[in-house]
Amino acid sequence: MALKEFFIRGINVRKGISVTMATEVNRTTFDQMRRKFFKEARRLATLDNLHIVEVSDFNHKTAHSIVCMQVLGTCYFG
Repeated sequence: MALKEFFIRGINVRKGISVTMATEVNRTTFDQMRRKFFKEARRLATLDNLHIVEVSDFNHKTAHSIVCMQVLGTCYFG
């Protein structure tokens, strides 16, 4: 299982294992980008193609937003 985490440097901060917003000033940008993140996850989850990684689950009910994807194996670029 591979995880893609919703984290925007300067907008989010880590507190232990939790991810939160740095300040409420960032609320509009945070909400817009988070909606976009899960819109992409929902689209990917509907696709069935050998060349696209399968999305098996996503969590948007907590501040720590993640997308779970299939691991295809080790790949080295270079």
